Amino acid sequence: MIDEKTQSFSEEQIVNITRYHLKELDNGTEAWRHEDMDFFKLSTITKSSNIHDVVLPIWKDVNGHVIVVGSFGGSDKEPDWVTNLRRKAGLFYTRETFFCFEAEFLSGIERTSIWEQLCADRPYYMDYQKKTTRVFPLIRIKQ
Repeated sequence: MIDEKTQSFSEEQIVNITRYHLKELDNGTEAWRHEDMDFFKLSTITKSSNIHDVVLPIWKDVNGHVIVVGSFGGSDKEPDWVTNLRRKAGLFYTRETFFCFEAEFLSGIERTSIWEQLCADRPYYMDYQKKTTRVFPLIRIKQ
């Protein structure tokens, strides 16, 4: 079994892993939790008004706020779901609930503080960041 918390993936592998997770979630399996990480399904609307679904790990800051990272495994390309969230709100699904949310893109001192907390808990994000000059967006999911 691959340890997703330390493994580095290509863009294509990330897309394939996401497809797998979406399929498993739709089948009602226990894909909501893997490798000691909880996952959620995020639905966003594309420019052409299509629904774009992804599965992302849930990480909570010290205040219990859900934070998602637009890392795309260290790719120079911003993930499509981030681009979509910059335009509109999205839907957040867990095994228990779903809700419409607003995306709060963190910046400044707050972003720096959250980034340090995140990397202390999940150091592989530092490895991803070393692969690119793109600064990963940190996004707070606000109900």
